[in-house]
Amino acid sequence: MANRNGFPLITNSSFAITNNCIDVDGAWEFLRTLLLEDWQNEFSLYGLPINRHVFDRNLNELMIKSENGLRTRSLDGFEVVIEPLPQADVNQIMELVNSISGSVGQHDALWNIVSEGAIDFFSNKTTVQDTVRVIQSRASTYISEQS
Repeated sequence: MANRNGFPLITNSSFAITNNCIDVDGAWEFLRTLLLEDWQNEFSLYGLPINRHVFDRNLNELMIKSENGLRTRSLDGFEVVIEPLPQADVNQIMELVNSISGSVGQHDALWNIVSEGAIDFFSNKTTVQDTVRVIQSRASTYISEQS
């Protein structure tokens, strides 16, 4: 991946095994379970599964039409109607996935600064210009303090 030009994948979770780990084999066995199809089938409702078999199967399922052309899926007790995904959209998704050249994690402190500013904007408490100015100022201050 180092030689690829593309987009970074933004993750909200990451895992590591530290040098101080007492049971490296056990830690690897645990992490391995997170990558297997059984776990990915069970817990990949809200994002893209990272197991390629599960990813491909989910994408193919999204293209299948039911009797009335629509499918439903239960998410947290709510029934969601899903229209079949056209091949052009699948191609676009695959182009994006294949262009990923690395990953970056989400920085919680900066995300909170942006979220708080967005809440004020969407609550009509500030204008877009003021929101951007406040977010930029707070983020710059935070980054300066961390250096």
